[in-house]
Amino acid sequence: MRLKSFIARLRDRFLVTESQPAPNPSNTGSLNKRIVSLGDTYLSVLGASVPNPSHLPEPLNSLSQAARTTPQPKDYAEEYALLRTEFDPAYYFAENPDIANTALNPIAHYMREARSKTQQRNPAPWFSDDHYIARCPEAATSELTPFGHYLSHNTGEGHTAAPFHDFAALAEILEISPNDALAHLRQRSDDLRASLETGELGEMVEKAASHDPLIAKSWSAAMSPRILPFSSDRVVSRIVSLFRLQKAAAFRRARVVLIENGLASNLDGAPTTAFVKVLCDVVPADEIIVLQTGTAYPLLEASRYPAGVRVISLCDFCAKLDDLSMARVLTEFLRTLRCTACIFTDTPIAWNTVLYFGRQLSKSMALHAWTGPSAGGAHADSAAYMTYRCFNQLSGIWSESSDFLAELRKRYAVTDPAEAARFLHLPMVSQAPEAREETALEGAGVTVLGAATSENDPATDRFCAVAATMPETRFRLLLTRPTGKIRRRQYIPANVEIHAAGIPSENCSIQHAIAWLDTGRAGTTSYSLRHAARNGIPIVATRRNCTDAGLDPAHCWVPAETETLAAQADALRQVIADRSGAKLRAEHCAKNLAPDQEQAALRAILQGLFPAQPRNTPSQDAGK
Repeated sequence: MRLKSFIARLRDRFLVTESQPAPNPSNTGSLNKRIVSLGDTYLSVLGASVPNPSHLPEPLNSLSQAARTTPQPKDYAEEYALLRTEFDPAYYFAENPDIANTALNPIAHYMREARSKTQQRNPAPWFSDDHYIARCPEAATSELTPFGHYLSHNTGEGHTAAPFHDFAALAEILEISPNDALAHLRQRSDDLRASLETGELGEMVEKAASHDPLIAKSWSAAMSPRILPFSSDRVVSRIVSLFRLQKAAAFRRARVVLIENGLASNLDGAPTTAFVKVLCDVVPADEIIVLQTGTAYPLLEASRYPAGVRVISLCDFCAKLDDLSMARVLTEFLRTLRCTACIFTDTPIAWNTVLYFGRQLSKSMALHAWTGPSAGGAHADSAAYMTYRCFNQLSGIWSESSDFLAELRKRYAVTDPAEAARFLHLPMVSQAPEAREETALEGAGVTVLGAATSENDPATDRFCAVAATMPETRFRLLLTRPTGKIRRRQYIPANVEIHAAGIPSENCSIQHAIAWLDTGRAGTTSYSLRHAARNGIPIVATRRNCTDAGLDPAHCWVPAETETLAAQADALRQVIADRSGAKLRAEHCAKNLAPDQEQAALRAILQGLFPAQPRNTPSQDAGK
C-alpha cells in the first residue's frame, strides 16, 4: 500500500547514515556504545587541543569552547560532571541568546533553572525536560535535574527523552524501538553537526556567510538539525495521526467520503444516517467512509449506518493537533484514500480544510458542501460566508432549503448558468420514527419539547417566554450546541429544563413529549419538525415553518397570531386538553410525509452525481 511503502522508505532513509550502515535495532547495548564513542570523538574534534578549526560564528564558537574547558564550580555536586559528558553548550547558547549575552556557565545555569522550574531550557537538541518528566514522573521528585536523572537511570534503556509527544508511536510505526530511534536520531544529528562545525559543509556555509550576512544568522537553527521523520513535534504528530487514520480505514480506498459532526442527537433523527442509507443504493457500502468531527457529545455508533460503511472519528486520532495541522492531516488522508468525491456538512474542520487546501483537493476529487440545516435545524452562521470564500473550489453547494440557496445566489450575484448549476436542492429524508410506548407517555406526565441551537439563541428566549405563561406544564428544551453559559439577566422559568440534545437521557427522550413547540425563525427548523412529525408528536409551529418542513399546516396547530406568546400558549393548551384528537391529527401529519418518494427523489439525484463504476480491485486499495 502507498502509505505503508512510504513508511518503509522513510524508515530505511532514517536508519542509514552516511558514515556507516544502519545498526541492528535489536542490539541496543552496542548501539549506545557506538553513539557514546561517536560523541566523544565529536567533542575531541571541537576541543581547544585539536588544531581542526571550528566554523561556528562568533561569539558562539568562543562560548562553546570556553564551556568545554571551564573547570567545575566548587559549589556544584557530582551531577555537574555527569551532565558535562552529554551537555551541548553550542545548542544551549543558540537556543538561549539571553544566556549567550551574559557569558554564564551554561551547565550551571541549566542546573539552577531545572531545579527552580522557572523556565524550561533543554540541555541538548535530543532531550526535553518536560517530555522526559511526562514519561518518567519520578524524575519530577528527584534531587537530580531531569537530564541528570536520565543519564544516571535511563541511558540506553527505559524512558526516552525525545522532544516529541508521539515519539514512541512513530518509532513503533517505523518498526524500531524508541531507544533505538533516539540513538539513530542522535547519530544522524551528530554526523551533520560535525560536518557543519568542522567539515567541508561548514566551510562552504562559512564562505557563503561572508557574502550574505543572513546566512550567518541561520547557525542557531543548525545546532538542532531536523532529521526526517523526526523534524519537529508537529510533523511527528501529523505522521502518526495520518497512519492511525489509514489503519482505521483498513488501508483501503474509498470512493465517497462524508464529513459530518456525527453528534448522536435525538431531536433531528440524524439526517446524515438517512442520507447514507440512500447513498448505499448508489455506491457500494464498503466504498463509503463517514468521517465524524464532533468532540463534545457522544457520537453516532457505527451500527446506525448500513453494514460495510466505515465510520471513523477524526478527533480520536487528531485531538492534540491544532486547526492547521488537523486540516493538513485531513487533506492528506483524503488524498491517500483516492476518493472521487468528498461531501461535508457545516463543520469548522471541514471548512478550514477546504479554505486552506481546497485548491489541491479539488484537482483530484469533487468537493460538495452540504450547507443544509444543522443538527438543531439552524443553518450555521458562517455557512454563507464560507461558501463564498470557497466557491471556486466547490463542485456543488447542497441544501434542503430552496430559500437558502436563493439567498446565496442573490447575495453573491451568481448569475452565470454554469455557476448556478452548482447549487443543488436536496429533498429532505429523515430517519425512521422511534418506538413510542403509550405507557412511557402516560407515566411521564405532560411535557412539551422544543429545540434551539444554544442558550443564546433567540428561540431559547421565546420558548422560555411561552413556558412562563404555563407554569403548570413541564417544558424541556434541547440544545444542539450548548455553551454552558446563561446570559446575564436571562430568565429561565422553574418549569423549564435544558438538555444537551446529544446526551442520551430518559428525561429528554422524544417518547415523553405531548407536544412540540417550535419557536425558531423561518426556514431554520425543518429537520426537528419533520422528526417530531415522523414520531407522531403534535406540532405547534408557524405556517411558514410547517411549509418549509414539508408538513401540512392543516394537521399542525398554527397560532392565529404567530408573534403573540399568548396565541402559542393557547395552541398548546388545545393539544393538552384533547390528547386523543391531537394524537389522531399528528398521525395524519406523519402519513403525509411520503418517505418512499423522498428517498426515490434523493436516489435519482445521487445516481446522476455518482454513476456506476467497476468494483475496486485489490491494486486500487488506498496506498498501494
